[in-house]
Amino acid sequence: YNDYMVRARVSEVINVASNAKTAVSEYRIAKGSMPTTNTLAGVTSVVSQYVSGLAVGAGGVITVTGNQTNLGS
Repeated sequence: YNDYMVRARVSEVINVASNAKTAVSEYRIAKGSMPTTNTLAGVTSVVSQYVSGLAVGAGGVITVTGNQTNLGS
């Protein structure tokens, strides 16, 4: 049961990354280059119970930081 709960929490982190992935992909198609910031990609830094932050960096690299305390181990 504990493993199930952790996996359910991590799915929120994955969903946040998925939304950012779509935004980065759309930017690439429209502009012909990769976004380097959240603003260019059209995403905001998401903070929730399980996600501490979201950043789009150089080359369109997406970094989602989970909240280890709330995610569990």
